[in-house]
Amino acid sequence: MMDWAVNSQYLWGFDMAGFRGLLYSLAKLMGDYNAVKKGKVGKRVARKATGKAMRKLFK
Repeated sequence: MMDWAVNSQYLWGFDMAGFRGLLYSLAKLMGDYNAVKKGKVGKRVARKATGKAMRKLFK
């Protein structure tokens, strides 16, 4: 017999890293929603593009 607390990650299909990724994805979606709600989509898109360019530059 398996202990539920030990093997719960297998029952739900993800481990702690997967759960953390889920939380980060939810936070990203909430930020996008908030930008749309406040009318600041342009600033958010510009910041994302700048971040992507900087990552490529320093990679």
